Amino acid sequence: LLDKSIVKLRSWCKYLLKDADVDMEEQNWFKLKEKFNSKAFICLLYAYIKQGLQQTADFETRCLSLKASSLYLIAISIHGSQAFGIFQTGIYLSVLELLNHTVIKFNTTIEFSPVVSSNYHTLYTCANQVLDCLSIALHSIDKFVVSDDMDDCLQNTMHTLVCLTCMGRKSFTLCKNLSFDTVHVNPCISIALNSYKMIKTFVKLNHEPLKNLLDRLFRVVRPLYNLTLNTFLDVNLGVEISNVRENWTCFLLSLMQEFDLEAYRIIRIILQKIFLAVHDSASLKLKEIRLIQDIMVQLEGKYFSDMVHWFMGACYNSSFQYRSCALEILHKLLTDDARRLVPCLSTGNQPLGSQFSTPEYIIGIILNRCIDEHPGVKWKVFSILVNLMTSQSEPIRNVFEKIFVTPYEHEDTITGTLLKSVDFRDILKDPSLQPLPSGHFIIDLIRRTLKHERVLYRKSALQLLCHILCMNPKWAVYENSLLILEKQCLNQHTTIRRMLVNHFTEVVTRHPDNEVILEHWINGVLTLVVDSEYRIQEEVSKKLCNIILGNLINYNEDLSSSQKLPLTILKFLAKKGLRKNLGHCTRKWAQTKAIKTQHISTLYTYLGTEYNSIVWFFLVTIAQSSKVITDVDVIYKYFEENIHLNQVPDDICAPLVMETLGCCIKNIEVKSKVLAIVDQIKEDISAFTLPVSLLTSACNTVYIGLEYQDKDTLQQTCFDFFAPIMDNIHQYVMSPQFQIGPTENELQKRKLYLYAEAMLFCPSKVKPETLERLEKILGLDANTPPSTQMNAKELSVGITILMRRGVQDDVYSQRILPSLMKYLNRIQHPAVKMNILYGLCDQIFNFPNLIEALMPEMYLNLKDENFKLRSECLHMIIGWIKEDFLRIQPPLYFYLAILMVDKNTEVKRAVFSFFVNCAMQKDPQICLKYFLVSIFHFNQYKGHRLSEHILTEREHAVYYVGGPSHGDTRFLIYKYLLELIKDDQKEPLLSNLVTHIITSITRKVPDVVLSESGNQVLRDTLRVLACEELYTLSTKTALTRDDEDEAEEIRKLIENANISKSAKAKESRRIIIKERIYRNLLELRILLKKKNHPMIVEFYNVLCLLIKLYKTEILTVISESGLMPDIKEDLVSWRNQLKGNPRKSPPEKILDRSIDNALTLLHNHVNNIHQSQNSTPNTQSSSQSGSSVKSAGYRKSLLGIASKRKTLTPPTPGLDSPRTAQKRMSELDNDMRKRRRDMS
Repeated sequence: LLDKSIVKLRSWCKYLLKDADVDMEEQNWFKLKEKFNSKAFICLLYAYIKQGLQQTADFETRCLSLKASSLYLIAISIHGSQAFGIFQTGIYLSVLELLNHTVIKFNTTIEFSPVVSSNYHTLYTCANQVLDCLSIALHSIDKFVVSDDMDDCLQNTMHTLVCLTCMGRKSFTLCKNLSFDTVHVNPCISIALNSYKMIKTFVKLNHEPLKNLLDRLFRVVRPLYNLTLNTFLDVNLGVEISNVRENWTCFLLSLMQEFDLEAYRIIRIILQKIFLAVHDSASLKLKEIRLIQDIMVQLEGKYFSDMVHWFMGACYNSSFQYRSCALEILHKLLTDDARRLVPCLSTGNQPLGSQFSTPEYIIGIILNRCIDEHPGVKWKVFSILVNLMTSQSEPIRNVFEKIFVTPYEHEDTITGTLLKSVDFRDILKDPSLQPLPSGHFIIDLIRRTLKHERVLYRKSALQLLCHILCMNPKWAVYENSLLILEKQCLNQHTTIRRMLVNHFTEVVTRHPDNEVILEHWINGVLTLVVDSEYRIQEEVSKKLCNIILGNLINYNEDLSSSQKLPLTILKFLAKKGLRKNLGHCTRKWAQTKAIKTQHISTLYTYLGTEYNSIVWFFLVTIAQSSKVITDVDVIYKYFEENIHLNQVPDDICAPLVMETLGCCIKNIEVKSKVLAIVDQIKEDISAFTLPVSLLTSACNTVYIGLEYQDKDTLQQTCFDFFAPIMDNIHQYVMSPQFQIGPTENELQKRKLYLYAEAMLFCPSKVKPETLERLEKILGLDANTPPSTQMNAKELSVGITILMRRGVQDDVYSQRILPSLMKYLNRIQHPAVKMNILYGLCDQIFNFPNLIEALMPEMYLNLKDENFKLRSECLHMIIGWIKEDFLRIQPPLYFYLAILMVDKNTEVKRAVFSFFVNCAMQKDPQICLKYFLVSIFHFNQYKGHRLSEHILTEREHAVYYVGGPSHGDTRFLIYKYLLELIKDDQKEPLLSNLVTHIITSITRKVPDVVLSESGNQVLRDTLRVLACEELYTLSTKTALTRDDEDEAEEIRKLIENANISKSAKAKESRRIIIKERIYRNLLELRILLKKKNHPMIVEFYNVLCLLIKLYKTEILTVISESGLMPDIKEDLVSWRNQLKGNPRKSPPEKILDRSIDNALTLLHNHVNNIHQSQNSTPNTQSSSQSGSSVKSAGYRKSLLGIASKRKTLTPPTPGLDSPRTAQKRMSELDNDMRKRRRDMS
């Protein structure tokens, strides 16, 4: 009855207050209820309230009393002072007291015992009912409460809200256990909404200064807002949470309408408190920033400007969280279309507002924070800049145009000086300073950021560079910006390559007439058509399809730059020989039916124009990948007019036309047309009138046409046509007049080439006499080099005939291959070499062992002076590796690594692409496996087990990179290899470098002797150890968990608990390995100082870097070894020596930059040790006050115990002898084994 009465009486109250309409049934109930004695009913409820106030009352009694309290408050609100008068004030306070006692009791229960979710739900339900009634009662409380008691009522109500908020903070996670089907899905939301209603009433009833009231209000509002945000993460109630934010925002802004400046000061404090209490979770931080934004955009101009100025100053806070949050708020305000940022100054007595609250100054501050030391802030700045540069806001675009466009409008190239960004604090001192830096500063910052180990930093920097090029293409040639983008297209990280496909392509479409940008785009992005990641292939194909097919229109003389872009791209593809890459795309277009018949018709309109060869290049690629070309009459007409009837056909277009015709001949429905075309081509072939460039495609066209005519008689028909031709050529070759001279004989070259093509169709017509004659003419049997008087083209064709016969006849192949291998070593013509290599490639399928004999010559050809030969050899080797005919092992790995620093850009690009897309996919540890071996190989150190391959005399002349003169070249190779090595492989690599090289040098009988090559091995090892790329994993192991909610965090904790033992064992082993590494390095220092070795500079570079990265661990090892004073003295000596030396070597320059930081850390570590030693005796004396002084014998026994105690890092005073070091190493091994046993 009581529960039912609550619902009815609340509806009755709303009806009487005219807040809502009710139906007829409820009105009848009201009439029935009015017959009851109201005073008696209220007295009954008052009795329930008093029962709940008793200290012995249990939880259920208190909840029942709270329900009665809500009915009582409704009743006194309805009847008012006419019924009870001043008596109601005490009852009102009693209800508040009851509610407070219940909540406090419940909070205590939460702390000491598990809480049943149903009790939690019941209490919140009662609390919501009471709060709802309190807000109704407050509307009429001023009618029956004297002013003296008003403050007590308000303060007690405020205290109740604070108690409820505390309860919500402690137990909001229990909301997860509540059912979504219940009426009260989220009681926290209801409490917040009811609280905001009451707060609005407090402002109207207030009798004290506004500041005092709002200070107390903030104690309620802020926790309630946090409570609702936390609940939002657990229960998805987007509508309710937006209502809470809207209620609070409206409440704060309503204060401005009544109190203006005084209210703004309070709102300013509230905004600052929200900012300072911003949550670490990314989702909560985003919501609170949105709340600040919602409040600020509603402020008046001078107030808005003043708050913007405050957040601008917060960008220089000492805490990186506050700097990051302030930058995000400024970003939101910049991109908010609801409010424009303009300078605003107040002319009244209160000077509010700021002249610096403009986009120009805000963007200047954001750019200035690019030099922030904290990586999280720096990444936030780059991501904000990328978003701002893509913004469509006119003020923002104007600011960036001032930086990148306006200063260079009347210049052909980028000139000017580097203008750095200005600190906002300096601007406040001198307002005349310009807030914006020059574009040179930002480009230089991007270049430095690209060396960062984090992928997100490099990605954001590259995005920013692309947006700058979109804005002004003149920056393309500044500091090789385009070359940077081109190289990054081969980055090992998929996210960077995918990003560049989109953003670099956008640069091309923005500036379609810039051929420099287009060429680098083709070299970078279009090579990703054959990327190992399928999604990147699809993305490149889609982008190219949109550019070429999307901008293709019928030919006219007034084509725009965008309409010329497809033709320009095709021109570059044809020029660079990337027909295979285009073929990959056209096949995908054909599969998705992106190529339409109208596209072919549009291409036909360009025939005979200046784009003739480009269009034929595109048509033949389409014809090979699809059957879209159905209108062959245009192609045949062009063939007849420009090739068949032309005495001198175009060398570029004619082969493309013939090949296109051969691919499309099957699409001709009328067989008579096919026969006519085939007959014309057969006549030209028989008469030897076709040039060499057309013979291959002409023979293929004849074969396709004969197959289309009658497939059953195809072999006989081909034999009948080609047999007479081969007999004719055989007679010519056997005649005495056949010789290969220094000048080309066009007819002889055509006959030889036609013989090589006819062999494919009539192998039985090949006569041994013809081959023997060719072998004799070419000089295959002679030991002397072939005559230099023979021209290369006819010589190449003769080699092709022999190689094709070897593919057809295994017996002949076994006889001719040794001669050809010797011939390959003696011949000098690159074209002849390439033909031999092509033929040998065909033989590999029949004789796989041939590769082993062929590889030494292939290695030498990789460094040949002829670029085409080098490129072809490289692509052959890569193809063999992909087809698993060849494995990546020494010495091939070393030769490919040397090609990373090749002078030719295309060779370097091909090698990097191979490592990223093939080698690392086949064996992810290949670079780790051969890194140590490569140091010995490049320096050609002999006598070590890792020196697997010694260069021959010919290889030494080509591939030797040892010695001091090639030190920078080797170091560059090592850096490239470190970029390919994954982060989890770098710590094993570090351990291998120290164990196999540093330790080998410091042994009593060293494995690595410091000879001339041994010195270079040590130098390379120290330079690699001083390279920061090697320590990426060690310095950055922590992962951010901003996006993880609590459930995910708990799940990970449970998973980690299952592997805690193994993790501890691994961590223990890692610490022991590190200490062993540091100790070996310190032993190396003693050896180098004893020999006064010049490599001591490189050693101190390594030591300074380790001190910087591993402060605690390395300094502890130095202290325990007793070398702290010596090392400190050496560093001071080096610093003094380097300061006065203007001509420093590269290692000395690195040491000069890092030595001060290392000395500072050493000094701080020594001070910390002294402080700890001084504090220990004081602590002991205080703990032993009143006791007698221990005897000397007892102190000696303590020292003895201390000396016998084993530690993880035992002291090593002096590092006297290798025997001592060996003993120490064995002790460490025993400690590690014992720890492993204990852990297991």
